[in-house]
Amino acid sequence: MTTNTVTKGGVDIEVSYVGLKLNNKTDADILSAIGGVDTRHSELKRLIRIGIEEDRKKV
Repeated sequence: MTTNTVTKGGVDIEVSYVGLKLNNKTDADILSAIGGVDTRHSELKRLIRIGIEEDRKKV
């Protein structure tokens, strides 16, 4: 994971980049969940947030 500073609208914002390789066979469930979505990165973030919330409820 790398962290960079990006200027957006005159404001510096720190962003982190995460690379993720998905295998067509072993990660087919993930790929099918994001397959029909135009903005895959947004869908991945949404699914991760759902998983985080579910983990918090378990504690």
